[in-house]
Amino acid sequence: MDKKRKKFQEDGLMVYNIISNSNLTDEVIAEKLNVSTRLVYYYKTGERRISTLKLLKLLQITETNIQELEIPS
Repeated sequence: MDKKRKKFQEDGLMVYNIISNSNLTDEVIAEKLNVSTRLVYYYKTGERRISTLKLLKLLQITETNIQELEIPS
C-alpha cells in the first residue's frame, strides 16, 4: 500500500508542477476538466490518481508540451 501511495504522490507532484507553471487557477482547471476543485486538489496532492485522459486534457489546457515534463522514474 505504501508503494502505491508513493506512486500517487509522484503523480501529484507532476500535476502540481503542470498547474503551477500555468497562469490558470484551480477553479479554471476544474471547470475545463469538468471536475470539482476538490478533485483538482486531490490530484495535486496525490490523494487521487489522475486518469490518462484527464492528464492529456490538462496538458492541452495548460499548453504544456509533454516533452517538457519531468516524469518521475
